[in-house]
Amino acid sequence: VRWFIAVVFLVMLFAHHSRNTLLFVLLSFVFNYLFVKGKGRFVPWLFFAIIGVALLFLFIIEPKFATTDFVLFGKEANTAGRSEQVLSVVNHFNVTWFGVGADAITKYSIAINNYAVHNAWINTLYSMGILYFVLYGLFIRKIYMSILPLARSFLLGFHVYSFFEPGLFFSILMISSFPIIVVIISQSKYENRPLYL
Repeated sequence: VRWFIAVVFLVMLFAHHSRNTLLFVLLSFVFNYLFVKGKGRFVPWLFFAIIGVALLFLFIIEPKFATTDFVLFGKEANTAGRSEQVLSVVNHFNVTWFGVGADAITKYSIAINNYAVHNAWINTLYSMGILYFVLYGLFIRKIYMSILPLARSFLLGFHVYSFFEPGLFFSILMISSFPIIVVIISQSKYENRPLYL
């Protein structure tokens, strides 16, 4: 049964054709591996380094330099227009304490790009403002500090995934992630089981 579940999981993962989902799963495993090997103190540093590199890629590398023929899941190695989306928001709006409104960035992006901005970090910061963004960060930090390493791995992996997907933190994204967090917190008895099936 375990092998069947593992095979079905891998087939579904690759059938989804989402580079971000693949990144989420891979990073969750990497973060958990570091925790298991006693290197958990490096995980937050790695997480913020990944976010920093992603920012560098979105704002500088892809818009100015990225040209490649590499294709994965029928998509080029670039961010499929995410840089343009983020740059149009950054160039059109100011970061304010209380944001420009929960749906203002999405409406603007749809009007300009025909789809929502694919970066929950930027969308949340500009839509909801600095205060909301900081409070969400404090909320996640509190959860991070109170959950076990396996749950931390998935929580951080999810936030890297959210860097390339649409949504608002603690709003749209919390519909799916908050119940998962609650279940993970309440199921600590499973923490010592291996991550593989």
